[in-house]
Amino acid sequence: MLFQKHSVPAKDNTGAGVSSFDLQLFAEGDPPGNPPANPPANPPANPPPGSPPPANPPAPGTPPPANPADPQNPPADPNNPDLKVPEGDYDFGLPAEVKLDQDLAKQFTDIGKKYKLPNGAAKEFASMYQAQRQKEVAQFKEQIDQQVNAWGEETEKDPEIGGAKLQENLGIADRALKAYDKEGKLRELLNVSGLGNHKEVVKFLLAVGNTVKEDSLPGGSDPANAPSIKTLFFNNSQ
Repeated sequence: MLFQKHSVPAKDNTGAGVSSFDLQLFAEGDPPGNPPANPPANPPANPPPGSPPPANPPAPGTPPPANPADPQNPPADPNNPDLKVPEGDYDFGLPAEVKLDQDLAKQFTDIGKKYKLPNGAAKEFASMYQAQRQKEVAQFKEQIDQQVNAWGEETEKDPEIGGAKLQENLGIADRALKAYDKEGKLRELLNVSGLGNHKEVVKFLLAVGNTVKEDSLPGGSDPANAPSIKTLFFNNSQ
């Protein structure tokens, strides 16, 4: 207790005892036997003479300092151009055969200069753009291959020209190309586009081939040696 009420005998003119505050106890604090409510913590031991003062702990979120001896965390090169904002255009670091869209490059340049992005950010952006474009091209090619293969399966199963008659009809269709596509440009177009697998194209070539006499072609047209639809019209690599 900070204040302790304590009765002591005191005599006045009447000789009667009175109650008063014991000033000695108030000055000395709690009497013996009553421990303080909040005992003070043990003071730290005194450091030996000459010891440096303890360092202040780093603020929360402060990254650790780079260790020049650590190969995984080398110090930054102040002369590295990728760490600086270029005065002119950004160097995206793409191979010569890869062309970055000029409008997209200008948009990045405007943003990069506005927010003072270093040249290294431009290279990372260009690398990400190139990877995304390659992914899109691969997905598009896969879709085309699936469509062309589906056309070929429809032709093979067509009740009019497919089934057991497919090889013979392909030989007649090949006769039309040999007669009227001597330079092979139409055949190349059908191969590149995959339209040679479409049953309507095969039916058209079949109708034209039926008008061509076999003996009018060099070497004739042997149905037994006719290529399959996947090699005659579309060069399928799968």
